[in-house]
Amino acid sequence: MLNYAKSLWTYYYLLIVLMFVALSYVHSEVPREGSDKEILYFIVLWVHFVFGAVTLAIGPMQFSERIRRSSKRGHRALGVAYVSCVFLSGAAGFWMAFNSTMPMFGYSLALLDVVWMVTTGAALYFALAGNIPTHALWMKRSFLTTNVFVLFRLFNPIALLLTPGGQAPEYQFAITVQIALWGILGIFEWRRSKVKQQSETAPC
Repeated sequence: MLNYAKSLWTYYYLLIVLMFVALSYVHSEVPREGSDKEILYFIVLWVHFVFGAVTLAIGPMQFSERIRRSSKRGHRALGVAYVSCVFLSGAAGFWMAFNSTMPMFGYSLALLDVVWMVTTGAALYFALAGNIPTHALWMKRSFLTTNVFVLFRLFNPIALLLTPGGQAPEYQFAITVQIALWGILGIFEWRRSKVKQQSETAPC
């Protein structure tokens, strides 16, 4: 039990739960009055939100050695669910991005959705091709991209502090998304190159 409490995944799930508790305070009632587009936007928002939450929940299970060793079928089923949820949530997010009231923020989110679906698509391609090491690498990139949303929410207060009073934080949010996206992927690639260099220079 103590080892489980110290697990990084435990703190990861705790962070996710806290984030969704905070988001639950956001006004989320179906608009009873308004245009059909507003109602459609609300529906698409929840498609994006729910399927995105599922990817956050099952993503870590894809990296579980216990699941992979005990049940290849279970690992594949989780993979199918993960990929399906990414494309459903990503497609919904892409539609929302081009219907946002803050265009620059929307374009920034659209780029995030593209990277999310491309990295996930690459992971699926290499899995089907039987190239498991490359598949695992792209899955890591995909899951890191999944967590950009979490990082963005954590950085939101900073973006709001940098927003002049009375103005919409459009550009601040757009820049924050890109910093979170390329920052997390950049750190991953830097760490991967360092590990590769160390393994190549290690004495036999």
